[in-house]
Order: sequence, then C-alpha cells, then structure tokens
Amino acid sequence: MMNPAGANAHSIAIVTWVLIAVSGLVVLLVALALVWTWVRSRRTTDEVLEAPADGERPVRWLGAYIPAVILAATFGAGLFLLVDTRAHGDGPVQIEVVGRQWFWDVEYPNEGIRTANEIHVPVGRTVSLHLTSADVIHSFWVPSLDRKIDLIPGRSNELDIKAEQAGTYEGACAEFCGKQHTNMRILVVAQTEADYEKWATAQAADAAAPSDQQQVEGLQDVMGSCSYCHTIAGTPALGQIGPDLTHLASRRDIGAGTVRNTPGNLAAWILDSQSLKPGNKMPAIQLSGDELNAVLAYLRSLQ
Repeated sequence: MMNPAGANAHSIAIVTWVLIAVSGLVVLLVALALVWTWVRSRRTTDEVLEAPADGERPVRWLGAYIPAVILAATFGAGLFLLVDTRAHGDGPVQIEVVGRQWFWDVEYPNEGIRTANEIHVPVGRTVSLHLTSADVIHSFWVPSLDRKIDLIPGRSNELDIKAEQAGTYEGACAEFCGKQHTNMRILVVAQTEADYEKWATAQAADAAAPSDQQQVEGLQDVMGSCSYCHTIAGTPALGQIGPDLTHLASRRDIGAGTVRNTPGNLAAWILDSQSLKPGNKMPAIQLSGDELNAVLAYLRSLQ
C-alpha cells in the first residue's frame, strides 16, 4: 500500500502517511512528557513540587481538545476518501470474482474467459470488479491498486481498479475465512493494450488438443480423475467445484499462491495437495509414475 500504482491507491497512501506522521508526533510528545515527569520525580524529597496555577488547562488541551480535532479531521478524510473511491461499475472491462474456500474464481463474461487466482487488466483502463462469495465472507484486497472490499454470500459488491503502469500486483483475502485464509492470494497483472488483447484472445480459446501420445494418455487420466471437479473448455470436463484448468500452464502459481507453477510443484499438488495446503477440497490422486508423467505432460500443454 506504500507503493501505489492506481489513483485510489495514491489517495489512500497519502492519508496513511499523514496518519503515520501525526501518530509519530503524538508518540514523541508523550515520550518527552514521560521523560520530563521522570526527571522532576528525581528531585530530593525536600523539594516541594508545586502544581501549576491552572493545572487542568494542559490536561484539557492534550487530553480532549487536540485529540478531538485530530479524530474529527481523520474521520472527515476517511469519509471523503470512501466517497472518492466508490465504484461506478461501468468500466469498459467487466470482471466477476467469486471467493471460495480457498481460491478466487474469475470470469470475464463479455470475453468468454474463465480463469482462477489471476486477473489481467489493460493499463490505463477502468476495470469494474463484481465480487461475491460462494461460502463465507472473504475480502478482496490488492493494496497497490485500491482499498479492500468484502465479498458477502448472496450479495454483489463492486470495486473499480485502474492500473497506471504495467506490472504484477499481489493481493490477498483480508478477512479471516478459515484454515487456509493465508493461502488465498490473488494476482493482478497489468499489461499494455496489445499484450492484454493477446492474453484475452488466448484465454478465450478452448484447451489445446493433445499433440502426442503421452498427452493423449494424460487427457484420458484427467478425464477419469479431475473432470468431476474441474472444467477444461473443449473437453467433457465440466466440474465447478475447483478452479478452471483450461489454461492452467499460463498461470504463475497454483493453489491460489501457495506454490509456484512448476512441474515439480504441480506433481506434488496432484498426488497430495493436502501436504501443501491442508484442508483444501482436493483429495489425493493415486497415479503410477507413468500416469503422473502423462498427466503432467497434458496439463503443462494448457497454455
């Protein structure tokens, strides 16, 4: 949040720095007052510490008036910022995000794209997120781009984000949602217009057909083990429980940011995802060495 890359994030960062400065000044003044009081208390008992003529005045100013002004100013800034960062929901790019225990289901309804745990956006264009939850309360937060917002079952909230520069911005669920709350990460990848259009075209296509016998065998194994929970566009796999796998190999991470998407991590996830992310809904898959290599060959082809 101290490295803003969006207009709303810049406003939030300014307010945050002001709060840090004011809080630091208050801490410094309190520390000086404590030191001054300690020094005075070190005087000999023969000295009489006389109370000031109006001992209540500093208490009133330091304990009531000044804090009231600071709190009122902070509250006003918070209200102004809340109104200023409100979503309009009419951005040229519309994205639906569903929070699930524990991953993000992402869909671009106008482009026919469904993915998971990664949101790609064009730089300089407003993107409207429509957010809800399929189970418990989650909270969507990408601090470099905007404020956090809750995802509530049965209700749709909106958030507009606009990245000012290309880059990958990490976010997370900011509302405790269960055992793997900490492993519910989200990536927002801001791309140039050309790169975004290239990505969107590739993501809207069906899964690549197997290109060799090993991938064919891998597809058959996937249909037997994974199709009930996962969707792979262009195949009979239409499961809705887990993330869409149509373009799995194009994603940076697996398990909603739990581990990087490497062949070794993917193999470990397939065989026993509970060892990497205990409590997630994917069971261990029993595969022989040849079957695992075939499944990996097919899944790694899903660019």
